[in-house]
Amino acid sequence: MTQFVSAGEDKTSIQLNVVSPGYVKFSGTVVDTSHYFSEVQVKPSSSQKPGPTISLGTLGLNSNVSGDCTLNFSTDNNFGLRHVSSNTKLSDYLLNYRNKNISGKQNKKMSVPCNYKPEKIKFNTTGQYLAEVEPGMYSDTVRVEVVTQ
Repeated sequence: MTQFVSAGEDKTSIQLNVVSPGYVKFSGTVVDTSHYFSEVQVKPSSSQKPGPTISLGTLGLNSNVSGDCTLNFSTDNNFGLRHVSSNTKLSDYLLNYRNKNISGKQNKKMSVPCNYKPEKIKFNTTGQYLAEVEPGMYSDTVRVEVVTQ
């Protein structure tokens, strides 16, 4: 007995996809830095309030995403310099970025282009300053989060 095999036909598709993830990164000289100041550098004079303005460096964004991004500013001590041991507050402070003051009370969020050249970010103490300053270090940590819109 002879068996016959008939010719067949089949088709398939192979789909190729390449995904390029969006990114946004901080740029500038202030990224991942620590700053140390003496009390003399940040204390307001009796006639000067707020305290002296100090440049912290520059902050910008580099991205392959078009449009705007949101910067969210937050700190461990709500924009206050606190003694690392006793937690005594030396003074509140504000940051100034893009000609806007950022503090515990205002402008903790701002919209910026996702590609933005580094611009100066500044710091100065504000409000009541401790009359009797306990020796030691006063500190706060600022976090900046960027979210694409």
